Amino acid sequence: MTTPLLDVGTVTRRVKDLPALPHALGEVLAALRRDDLHVERCAALIERDQALCGRTLRLANSPFYGLSGRIGTIRDAIQMLGLGTVGTLMTAALLSVQFDPRQCAGFDFPRFLRHAIGASIAARELARATGHDDCEAGLAGLLHDVGQLALAAYYPGELSAALALSHSSDCPLAEAERSLLNLDHAQVGGLVARHWCFPASMAEAIEQHHRSERHSGPDAESALSDIVHLADAITHALDVAHDPHEAVPSVSPEAWSRLKLNALPMAKIFAAVEGGVQAVCAELLL
Repeated sequence: MTTPLLDVGTVTRRVKDLPALPHALGEVLAALRRDDLHVERCAALIERDQALCGRTLRLANSPFYGLSGRIGTIRDAIQMLGLGTVGTLMTAALLSVQFDPRQCAGFDFPRFLRHAIGASIAARELARATGHDDCEAGLAGLLHDVGQLALAAYYPGELSAALALSHSSDCPLAEAERSLLNLDHAQVGGLVARHWCFPASMAEAIEQHHRSERHSGPDAESALSDIVHLADAITHALDVAHDPHEAVPSVSPEAWSRLKLNALPMAKIFAAVEGGVQAVCAELLL
């Protein structure tokens, strides 16, 4: 049976039916994008959620960060972990309750989330090394594949068919999606990001993370798209998701050149991604 093409207008309307971000989380994520954020304010927001408090403290005391048993308050945890890591932890927890992909055959949510966390850490590391906003980069990296979740939750049959084609033909998932569905998860992710009122630069980076060659300027929006594009490729290359069908997507030479990655300590960045994924995923039971 032929998989029906999806109509972009229909998908857009379906995305608009997504629930808004929980209020407290929306406040924290908005605060993470401001330059005037006070640690105390962020701590107060996190302390509203007992489960999130526990995860934050356990992560701060994990062996990866070298201060096991010495972090006793949320304020100290935020200062030690950094706002970007806190945002990653919060948003990862959100994704697990905002979407239900269980009806999509072939979609592995734990592997999806491990990859998303890896891309978030990689994007933060690349942003820091190149002088860009690491909090925004981390959030964009974490959410770069959110369109896959939306498709898995609302169009499980269609995404399942695309996953099967990707595996049998050994082609990138986005390519299989475009072939079968007439759109891909990156486009859907851009719709979700705009629905959740993320900045235009983040929505653009999510939407274009497989097509960074479109950007040619040195502006911040182009830089964020380049960072997310390369963070995705790095995370696939490291296979932090332990995916038996893992394939490294093609990398834009222009994006690599614009960020001057040849001058960066890539081995250090790779180690930070692998260690960070292990620490964060342990707290999310992945």
